[in-house]
Amino acid sequence: MIMTNDLSTQQVADGLGVPKITLIKWVSRGLLQPKPRVVQMGGMRLWFWSQADVRRATELAGRMRKRSTT
Repeated sequence: MIMTNDLSTQQVADGLGVPKITLIKWVSRGLLQPKPRVVQMGGMRLWFWSQADVRRATELAGRMRKRSTT
């Protein structure tokens, strides 16, 4: 079931100011736990990001930015 407040990976990436592929890599590398919810739709795997997922991604983005400037 898709919740109306769930966001797509692209929406989250746009909001964080990072490329979509960056979010995909963070999830694939296990940097975001638990992972966003995955739904199979027509042969595609789509991630749906809850507000808690977005908070974790925002915190990670901040840490990554801080690390890249030091």
